[in-house]
Amino acid sequence: MHRTLVLVSLVVLAGCSGPYLDVGVSSRGDLANLHISSERGATITVMGESFEWSDEASDFLVPYASLEPGDQTIEVHAEMGGRETIGRVSLTVPNRSTEPYVQLLECTKEDDAEVHLDVRGTFGLLEHCTQADGTIHVELAVTPGASLEVAGEAVAVGPRGMVGLDLSVGDDVLDAIPSGEGATAIGLPVVVENDGARLEGRFEVAVEVGQALHEMTRGFQGGSPLHPDLEPITEGGMLLYRPERFGETMEVIGASLPMRQTRYVAIAELRDVVPSTEQCGPYQLTDIIGRPEPGTRAHTLPRSDERITVIVYAAHSGEEVMRQTIDSTGLPCPTSIRSGATSAPVSASGRVRTWLLGLLN
Repeated sequence: MHRTLVLVSLVVLAGCSGPYLDVGVSSRGDLANLHISSERGATITVMGESFEWSDEASDFLVPYASLEPGDQTIEVHAEMGGRETIGRVSLTVPNRSTEPYVQLLECTKEDDAEVHLDVRGTFGLLEHCTQADGTIHVELAVTPGASLEVAGEAVAVGPRGMVGLDLSVGDDVLDAIPSGEGATAIGLPVVVENDGARLEGRFEVAVEVGQALHEMTRGFQGGSPLHPDLEPITEGGMLLYRPERFGETMEVIGASLPMRQTRYVAIAELRDVVPSTEQCGPYQLTDIIGRPEPGTRAHTLPRSDERITVIVYAAHSGEEVMRQTIDSTGLPCPTSIRSGATSAPVSASGRVRTWLLGLLN
């Protein structure tokens, strides 16, 4: 967070009563945020840009990169009916950095809209945005003078680095990015360059293809492609894992990527128990804060190791690539058990996920 020293003064011109004007300033990431209060209908002019003041247009963002480092003064003019008031805001501008930046600022929001979507990703989070004609309008702050590309398309950057952009919410299930919560998003790659420095990331726009994605992954049992339009992937990519043969849930192993980058689908075909003569414990029944329950004593339980057989399929063809049986033998006993348990179960799930992640490397 930038430290900003603020001094505010007001000047009324021409010996007449100018419109009400109050100016404050705070820091917002790489920006100075001017908070302007005036009279409805007054014309506000800041740094050569003019707009009509309203409750919805009360903030003016100034990138620190557009100002000289050190102590600076910004003038704010309010004019109405030939009368003018000038406010001056003094602030200390931090030293410039040549590293490019992108910052999500705001999006269009309508309280009565039926659907509210989020925009997230590398550069921040905007919640409860509303769409129109398949797009969400967002406002960005970008390094002034930088070049910006979103989804491969060049985007003009204004002199203050303020950018208005319509992001497509999309409707292609293969562009959806699955998440651990079952939500999906369309991923839009972002590249910004400034003075030879390059920054890459992405916007993720929530989409309404979640049901289609769920039906596609739930119905996959191998033998046919996950989706007919998938292309084979030989390096990297994404792996989806269903921990139960006929379960409803697919997990993402590794990074969440667009569905068209799915390389493998793995399914836990069989789960059983490995016989063991070992004991785990001792375990003590305790209350909610960890104190031993009166009248109970510590006891051991027979160890119960898990064995999981996993089948891995090529997502583009549905053909079986390999199968592996992994068990939990040699892993530590659980540190606690549920009340009334007759054995101490040791899960092999962690080993399975580690092995699956290795298939992508």
